[in-house]
Amino acid sequence: MIDPGYYVDKPLIYVEYLPLREAFLDRMYTTDAEKEWWKRVGRLKVSKIAEVKRTAGGREVTTIDEVVEKYGPKPEYARPLDKVRSELHLFQFSWKNLRMVASDSPDHKWSHLEKLPADSAAGKALREMGEAWRRGDAPRANAAIRTLAADFPKSTASQIPDHQAHPRGRVQPHRPLRVGYWLYALALLTLLLAFGTGRRWLVYAGVGTLFAALACTASGSSAGASSPSGSPSRTSSSP
Repeated sequence: MIDPGYYVDKPLIYVEYLPLREAFLDRMYTTDAEKEWWKRVGRLKVSKIAEVKRTAGGREVTTIDEVVEKYGPKPEYARPLDKVRSELHLFQFSWKNLRMVASDSPDHKWSHLEKLPADSAAGKALREMGEAWRRGDAPRANAAIRTLAADFPKSTASQIPDHQAHPRGRVQPHRPLRVGYWLYALALLTLLLAFGTGRRWLVYAGVGTLFAALACTASGSSAGASSPSGSPSRTSSSP
């Protein structure tokens, strides 16, 4: 995503189904030595799969279009072809995964990371990361990534509601729910012992524990429903 031009001529697309791999290779290379080499590699270059060619009728098609036209209707080729197309689309459109900058309105689309202000800490960290990545400087890139991870939420805090900006708060279970789970387990154990031994006091204890568990889970569910977006309310910001 940082430098797609570097990877476009790299063998990134794995073609698992051998007859399909051979179908691609027949359209990519002319010598048997090249075909045999890439058949053993198993992965094909993005540039070769998406290469545009002109047919005898003057129509422009890509290599994958040619393969789909000939082998797409065959059931045994359908699944491996879908996988190749998915991998190719992931490479071509993975930049859209970086649309992470919240808009100032729910009606507007989110923006790409490159739209971060150049003078902001997150914007500087993003550019530092890209520069370090291109130079192959892993320690420098990792340092920039840590800075970006720390500063990016601050730069968009005004556009993102608190319960969305802190996902840990959404998934942390409410305390009554946790207590209720343990009470359910205790009730099950008590009732099993009661049925096995026939002791009446164990029956009363098991039924009482079961009702207590129901009360805890009911109160926990109502508290979660009252928090933003129906998510459980946060009891603490620490892990």
